[in-house]
Amino acid sequence: MLNYLERAHVLQAPSPVEGTRPHKGLRRGYMFGDIVMMRALCDLTRRGVSVVRLRPALQALRPEHARITEVDIPQRYLVASGEEATFSAPDTLSRDLDQLGPAAIVLDIARLRQEVLDRISGLKSTC
Repeated sequence: MLNYLERAHVLQAPSPVEGTRPHKGLRRGYMFGDIVMMRALCDLTRRGVSVVRLRPALQALRPEHARITEVDIPQRYLVASGEEATFSAPDTLSRDLDQLGPAAIVLDIARLRQEVLDRISGLKSTC
């Protein structure tokens, strides 16, 4: 799945060696925000959303990935519909839903961040 997302230019990991592209068998160095967004992309694909159709919108949101940390998020929600996606705050969610239409999917980034943190904690406790 990671190779697919990278080939589709939806996700981009830093190259393990300068001038090379990550591919099967090489270590990838994702940031915490990238991992949370991978979790969001997984949810979207499970709901039947084509991440390739969302590619331009997701690429525009990519700079925000770095702002998703263990203690902070840029906005609480990711709202996606058709070919559009945006981060949304609680106070602007209804407006964003009106703009994206009734088929919009809302993902709670705060919940996804906590799920990732819980998984990481579980991994640390088993080491």
